Amino acid sequence: MKHGRYSDIPVDVIDLASSLGIEIPLEASVFLGTKDPHEDLLPMLERGDCFTGIGIMASGIARGSSHDVVDTSTKIQSCSEEGLEILLKRPWIEFQESGGKEGTHIVKSLPGASDILIIGGQNIGELEKESLNSSGFILDIDSLPSMNDAELEAIVVSIRSRMAPGSLVMLSDRVDRVDELARKTRDLGLDGILVDVKSLDSSGPTVALPRIGMANKRHRISEEGRLVMIRLDGDTSPETLIIAKCAGIDVVVSPGILGRPSDFDAKLRGIMKEMGIQSINSANRSNIRALDHNVAMQTGLRLTGLERPLPAWTRGD
Repeated sequence: MKHGRYSDIPVDVIDLASSLGIEIPLEASVFLGTKDPHEDLLPMLERGDCFTGIGIMASGIARGSSHDVVDTSTKIQSCSEEGLEILLKRPWIEFQESGGKEGTHIVKSLPGASDILIIGGQNIGELEKESLNSSGFILDIDSLPSMNDAELEAIVVSIRSRMAPGSLVMLSDRVDRVDELARKTRDLGLDGILVDVKSLDSSGPTVALPRIGMANKRHRISEEGRLVMIRLDGDTSPETLIIAKCAGIDVVVSPGILGRPSDFDAKLRGIMKEMGIQSINSANRSNIRALDHNVAMQTGLRLTGLERPLPAWTRGD
């Protein structure tokens, strides 16, 4: 920051001030911004695209026959009485830069009526009335300056007032701040959380599951009918969707799915039949196992072969 003179003020700024009835005196103190020579180099944080070290188990009943109809769909809904209900063909939502495609997507700009707009530092200052014609919005706390609850609520109320009643309203943040994310969502009475699995410790999606699960339980997110979504990178496989559902995640958000949609859905149905379940929403924690000791220690899942959690997760200390 350095001192300047009246002549350093851009003409358009002077004109704008005059149009607002503000007169800038010639002797006014003028401070000019200077480029900070010390730019921060932020670390590159990666998300990962699958839950390594976790396997899928059958439910213990007979395998479904080839004639059985299995249901891969799931619903997401606002907690409000007039809440909008969205039916997804599978528990997955595509993350896109902009809207325009058929179906429900999470987008950064130009949302369609069935899309969910994610709002962060890159677009919060450019919102227009027509851009809020969507099924809801997700406020990305990670990309915004630090705010207390009152400031956060003010932004949520301001955006929500420009949307249709019953629109979905959620918060998003990194997994290493998931406990505070869940608390804010509960205290503000919002519809759910989108947890970005990237973190400073680069622990990845597998370790993110117990973090999300403990925050979910502590703040009763799922218990009170709120949504839990997880954001991954890359193309999502059918196995990843099933593991996420077993771990209490409602929806996986990623840039794409593995293979053609028809092939993806066929494989998803096939795995569900082998598991002996007829609805993906009936998948639960008993259907997944840790494939090695390290994953069992990190997640608290039953170790395959041992068929129970490690003592570190069951003792009371």
